[in-house]
Amino acid sequence: MLAILAALAMSRVASAQLATEATKRIKLLNTSAMDNYDSLEFDEAKKELLEALKLAQTAKLKDKTLRAQTHLNLGVVYGAGFNNRIAAIKEFTAALKLNRKLTLSAARATPALEEMYKSAKDSLGPEVPEPSAFRHKVVDEATSGQSVIIRVQTRPSLGASSVTLYYRKSGTARFVVMKMTAYPGGVYRTTIPASDVAGRSIYYYIEAKDDSGGRLAGSGEAASPNIISITPAVKSPDGGGPKPPKKKPANDDETSFSFAILAGAGFGIVFGGESENSHPRANGALPVDIAPGAALSPAHVGVDLAYHFSQNWHLSALVRIQLLNAVRGNNTSEKISVLGLVRAKRFFGDGLVRFYLHFGAGGGQLRHRIPLGDYDTNNTTDNDIVDSRVAGLVAFGFGGGLHIAFHKNVGFVTEIGGLIMVPNFAAHADLNIGLAFSF
Repeated sequence: MLAILAALAMSRVASAQLATEATKRIKLLNTSAMDNYDSLEFDEAKKELLEALKLAQTAKLKDKTLRAQTHLNLGVVYGAGFNNRIAAIKEFTAALKLNRKLTLSAARATPALEEMYKSAKDSLGPEVPEPSAFRHKVVDEATSGQSVIIRVQTRPSLGASSVTLYYRKSGTARFVVMKMTAYPGGVYRTTIPASDVAGRSIYYYIEAKDDSGGRLAGSGEAASPNIISITPAVKSPDGGGPKPPKKKPANDDETSFSFAILAGAGFGIVFGGESENSHPRANGALPVDIAPGAALSPAHVGVDLAYHFSQNWHLSALVRIQLLNAVRGNNTSEKISVLGLVRAKRFFGDGLVRFYLHFGAGGGQLRHRIPLGDYDTNNTTDNDIVDSRVAGLVAFGFGGGLHIAFHKNVGFVTEIGGLIMVPNFAAHADLNIGLAFSF
């Protein structure tokens, strides 16, 4: 898993570097092409602009403005340089689909080019306003000593490769720079730490940037930032310090509940005891003594329902249902074992991949598969009998897991959980995988 994540991170860095280099090259090609156009070197201008478009496609460039300008320049070359009306209108149409606000350069516009440009624009029909590609609900109030969540919603049409928060406290001139964390669905978030939420106010602005670092959209700017007014924390009745309000901040969009559907298997160490069922012996059917050792606990499923006290602390109720005991021979074992745990989960990190630790307690049973073999040398018995050993009824659990979000409300989860079972003792470990849903 770590190797996969590292490979993905390296791939993302390499892709960003390729896009940056491609952007620089495309800008140079556009400048050179239009210089050649002005010098009546139309073939060379066409060649460079076609190269720029091919490079943008190869690098999967998100900068729509630069791609649109390249199409517009190529339309000028086709229309005025080669007198090819059809090709010019085609390029103007491609440019306007990417950016309806593009216009012809006054220095290069001619009546013929303006007519071709108008034909391309008319062919697209009236512009349909689309939902804002950048949305941010300005935070205007915060409580002293409490962190502030800043959230942005973007659309793919924006073409943003990163979103950055700039903030400063009153009385300071320098803005702190924080790159916001990307989440599925075009959501970006970061948190102004509680230690910086002090004084009378905080000034901030946000910028969405393209691959080359250019600003695409934003909220506020350095000269006119958004202002968060800071109110003092409510004092506790005994005067013992700040008492935070129970109400969540208006900008806190954290989900409140989640549930996970899990499947897995486990194994444990059993310290002797007897088989769950009686088996034939020379002097009658009796339980078989089990030697200490490792034993499997085959397939099980689980449901984990959690309440989110905060982004980092969850309280969950896990129900583990063991579906198959893999027993055979003469036995009367129940086929289902149920175990319940109440667990606290502590999450770490603020991104798509989050690690967590969990601990808790509960009750129920689990069974381990015990091959009995030739358990009675004085009697002719079936050597293929497999029984089970029951562990429980009290359980103490601990372990850790990994949550990987691939949508705002859906993620993949894998975890390892240890169990100590008493008074029928067993030390046990489960490996679980599944899907988690937040709401």
